[in-house]
Amino acid sequence: MIRAVLLFSASLVDAQTLTMTAQWQTGLFKMGDDVGSLNPHVYRPEEFTVNDLVYEGLTAWDMSYLGVDGVAGTDDDYVAPSLANSWTTNYAAVQSDSSVSYAITFNLAQGVTFHDGQAWNAAAAKLNFDHILGSADKARAGFHDWYGLPAAIKSWEAVSDLVFKVTFKYFYSAALRELGLIRPFRMISPLALPDINDAKLSCTETFKNWGKAPNTVYVCDNIKAPIGTGPYKIVAKRLTKGATSRELPAADFAASCRVNKGRFMGCEYNAGEQVTELIFEKFESFTPTASIGAPTFQKVIMKAYSTHNDVKAALIDGSLDLAYGLSTLSPSGFASLAAREDGLVNTHVAEHDLNVRFIGIHSGGYLSTPSLRKMAMCIMDRSMLYDGELVEEEPLDTLFDPGLPYVRDAVKSLKTVSQLCAASTSSPSDVTETLRFLYPTGQAHIKAIVYLMVAEFSTHGISVRPIGLSKDEYNAELGKWAGDNGAWAQGYYDDDNTPWGQGKNVTWDLAYSETWGPGYDALTSLTDIGYAYPAEVWSDATNYLSSISKKDLNEKIRAIPEIVSDSARQAEFTDLLNLLNEEAVFMPISAKRQIAVLNSRIYGFKFAYTEFGTGNMVAALTPPPSPPPPPLPPPPPPPYPPPPPYPPTEENKDGLSAGAIAGIVIAAGIAVLAVCCVLVMVTKERSGSPIFTPIAGVKPPV
Repeated sequence: MIRAVLLFSASLVDAQTLTMTAQWQTGLFKMGDDVGSLNPHVYRPEEFTVNDLVYEGLTAWDMSYLGVDGVAGTDDDYVAPSLANSWTTNYAAVQSDSSVSYAITFNLAQGVTFHDGQAWNAAAAKLNFDHILGSADKARAGFHDWYGLPAAIKSWEAVSDLVFKVTFKYFYSAALRELGLIRPFRMISPLALPDINDAKLSCTETFKNWGKAPNTVYVCDNIKAPIGTGPYKIVAKRLTKGATSRELPAADFAASCRVNKGRFMGCEYNAGEQVTELIFEKFESFTPTASIGAPTFQKVIMKAYSTHNDVKAALIDGSLDLAYGLSTLSPSGFASLAAREDGLVNTHVAEHDLNVRFIGIHSGGYLSTPSLRKMAMCIMDRSMLYDGELVEEEPLDTLFDPGLPYVRDAVKSLKTVSQLCAASTSSPSDVTETLRFLYPTGQAHIKAIVYLMVAEFSTHGISVRPIGLSKDEYNAELGKWAGDNGAWAQGYYDDDNTPWGQGKNVTWDLAYSETWGPGYDALTSLTDIGYAYPAEVWSDATNYLSSISKKDLNEKIRAIPEIVSDSARQAEFTDLLNLLNEEAVFMPISAKRQIAVLNSRIYGFKFAYTEFGTGNMVAALTPPPSPPPPPLPPPPPPPYPPPPPYPPTEENKDGLSAGAIAGIVIAAGIAVLAVCCVLVMVTKERSGSPIFTPIAGVKPPV
């Protein structure tokens, strides 16, 4: 009985724990990958997937939401409330008078607290903005200039306890969307931030300080602990060495991750230790938002695995409840799990698009003219991918999902890949050099895509050399052209896009890449083309376009979100996409569709709308109903066993003795005699004869 109760209690505990693995920016979450101090204001290794469980922003991206105005086709489409319940803008005033500074006033959610109990309010919002941008001086805004929001912001203030206002230098149409991105405008507890009055910021850079005298010069001091407002709080990392492991509490993350690793702070543990798990607990005081409901699982364990096969095996043996994201399983592994008929797991493919796979064709390499690039598109036949490797994805002819804001109107005038191909006047014989095909390793489908294209070129007599690099090496290769001091160094654009007067620095001709997906596409993604320290294909591929200089291209892109008129902004965006379309530097392949495999005991699954979104997805999951209590034990046996039944006699082994049979015969005879007597009496009665005859001669006594 005691054992049954203990097993029942253990089953309840297990039912409240979700084990999962998820796709990271680098692909599969592997042994030794790390989240650093999990600082929401900086970049890798502070992993997106984990960040989204712990931290929230003022707004969130939700493609089921039409924005606060409830009207499709406006700039707050898909922008949902998060730490701000609602907001107002002075857009109408800006339309009437261009001298009016654009501003957004946020009404913050009431009753929200951070994981440490600190109140979420306008003062907390202001302090987070101070650290992200480098105080009112905006000393650190340049670090985030891969997109337009930090440069557009002029000032910010706490108007009252729950009212926060952001004022802009100029109208910036993308503000609400970009405030909802997964970094860097996510909010952390004020008590987890260093003292900005001591000239310390939450950043982790070691290669420079921020600000110039006579203004304050700030140093990076990291955060004290990862404390957000999200549905789950991170409580520990599991560090493993061989057969032994230990838990490192979240309060100690920052102390372990203050080591100078060259340009940024990094982590160091005991010799040989690796991160193998991240452990989360439900935040009991979480305030649900328009996109994230109240979480159910008490505990979440995110596990690292060495290979895709290890993930598949864990799903089958039940030690893993959820694998989320395209990079968690090989295509064949997902297909084999989907084909199972035992009901062990449920497989899911999202119906909405994520980021778009594309091949960048360098404008300054061995395919340096639009005609050569269009000819290359003719060679790269995508149909085999659609019938095989990418059968679950959405074939596309546009660089961005055609259903996204701005793109939905622009695609009407864009040429398809087939139309671009038909417009080429070049032939394969015009390519006389071996083409260099750059791609990142470690992620599902990519290598198969690259090698199929290499084979296609080979059948046309063109030699291609694949160059597979790790994510960090790949990013570094894409940024070589800009030099160590960035693409905005003085005099750079006066030298026809040649960094520091070195001439062309082109190290690839073809490169696999992906757009950034919902929330970023298309305006924010395009803005990155002009980033000073690039690490993306689109930035490098556009350096030597035939129809526009890189300097003019950057200015054209960055001006689009600043256009006040909706129609004029749309027209300029459409013109930009047509320009890039004709230059043929991007060949779209397909829109990725997210995948997930869950143990069949898990309920409530729904996909997030962004590639690395996990907060709303995990919060929606529920464990199975509680199992019934163990049955009561059977009653104890009687102290003395009952006597055995008498065995049958030899006279009748079928169960009736001879005496019993004789009794039955006699009873039957008596019954027959009684029936005959009754019949005689009935006959006499009907004939009028007396039934009984008097006895003559008998006198009564005197």
